[in-house]
Amino acid sequence: MTTQNLIRDNNNQGDQIHGDEEVIRLRQHVAELEQELFDQAARTNDIVAAAQDRVYWLDRWNIDLNRLMATPLGRCFRLVIRPAGSVRRIVRKLRP
Repeated sequence: MTTQNLIRDNNNQGDQIHGDEEVIRLRQHVAELEQELFDQAARTNDIVAAAQDRVYWLDRWNIDLNRLMATPLGRCFRLVIRPAGSVRRIVRKLRP
């Protein structure tokens, strides 16, 4: 083997090592992304389950919130509740 061939072989080995490090880094990044996706799916499932729990009783009692809130009683209810929501937001901001 000539000196030039030995130099080329050493350079190729260096490229191979660098390539292996890159593959390892990319695999770690993929694993992180997969974990992030799993966590996001779990949070989404929790949100959907909570919404289903809230809606279950409305469906069971055949209550249509849209129709109910369109009545004069519903409009009155919204007028009463709106200030309570403002108070709740203020209290939430004041809590440490």
